Amino acid sequence: MTIVFVTHDIDEAVLLSDRVLVMRRRPGQIRADFEVPLARPRTAEQLTSAEFNQLKKYCLELLREESIAGEGASEGELVELPHLGFTERAKPSG
Repeated sequence: MTIVFVTHDIDEAVLLSDRVLVMRRRPGQIRADFEVPLARPRTAEQLTSAEFNQLKKYCLELLREESIAGEGASEGELVELPHLGFTERAKPSG
């Protein structure tokens, strides 16, 4: 079964989803697509786990980059987020 769940709440997205897609600001394109590797069933205690917080920080960093992306990364350019342990490949911006 597939359910598409749209939210502006990062905690909610990470806690309830098996996969998270982060949108670009405009036009409606996918900025990032990743699986949530947290064990199920998920509990409220996971909201304070290191793994949960790492995923949340990753989402916040993507959104922060998107909000200041006037100049942006070129398509295919690797955007390093070493403090979070992630490397994201830049998607087309136009």
